[in-house]
Amino acid sequence: MFDIWYGDIPVTYLVIGLSLIIILPIQILICFKAKSIFVRFIPIIVFTAAVLIWIILSFAVAGWDGLLYLFFAIYMIFMIFVCGIGWGIWALIKYKDAKKIWIFAFLAVLAAAGFAWNYGYHNRKSNDNLPSLQSIAKMDEAEVNNLLSGYKRAQLSEVWGEPQYSSSWEDVWLLNDTDWLTVNYQNDSEKVVVCGIGPMLFPDDIKDITYTYSVYSSDYSRQLNSEEIADVKDWALGLDLLHVNFPEGEAPNEVYAGGESYTFVINGGEKEFSYLYINDYYVFLSDQLYLVENPSKPPLS
Repeated sequence: MFDIWYGDIPVTYLVIGLSLIIILPIQILICFKAKSIFVRFIPIIVFTAAVLIWIILSFAVAGWDGLLYLFFAIYMIFMIFVCGIGWGIWALIKYKDAKKIWIFAFLAVLAAAGFAWNYGYHNRKSNDNLPSLQSIAKMDEAEVNNLLSGYKRAQLSEVWGEPQYSSSWEDVWLLNDTDWLTVNYQNDSEKVVVCGIGPMLFPDDIKDITYTYSVYSSDYSRQLNSEEIADVKDWALGLDLLHVNFPEGEAPNEVYAGGESYTFVINGGEKEFSYLYINDYYVFLSDQLYLVENPSKPPLS
């Protein structure tokens, strides 16, 4: 089946629910009450006619409307299948020599098949099961890794659009005003192997950056040119950051003396962060420390 939504209503689940709760019991009831075989076939005849109409419309109309009509035809075929199940249940009950155990076995197999389909549909790595970036932003990093691991690179781009940053081994998407999603791939198959959610160090619109390098008691500051801004932004997007919390008084900048820092003031103070080396490499942003898991110095002289 397909994930089609009408507003907030999932059409697929609506069709499945109506088929099992309404159409199946009606078909069984008709089979028991009707004397004429033609009457028993009325639901199947109606849905078959609907299938033909939707197929004709799908070829008559171009674009997404035509595809939607084709989906409706598939839904009607599913309803015909449910009617066939109703016939099977009626036949098992009606047949004089049938034992109740066979009826229950048939229903058990049907329920197991439905459960297996539902589990497979919702756990396979398909575009339908890939949540939006807005939904990803509400998940924790472990949940995102478990969800995205195994997806192919092309699938992510098809659902989320082109990433804001891309290299041969990773893509980066903007989740909201403060966070990025970084996705790393397995080189040979371009499958997702690990993901990370980290802070957005640079805004999309950068007018100017003041760069300050500090070591011991010496400071050196200057404005970056456009080429340097592009290089630094690419460098920052490639950093893998892990948010860390330290007990009060035990943060590296409170325990160790010295070290060096690279401070970037963006758009006259609109945003500011520091790249620190103390006992390890950290990013300091909005009073929070992030451990840099793949440290490298900024591409600046």
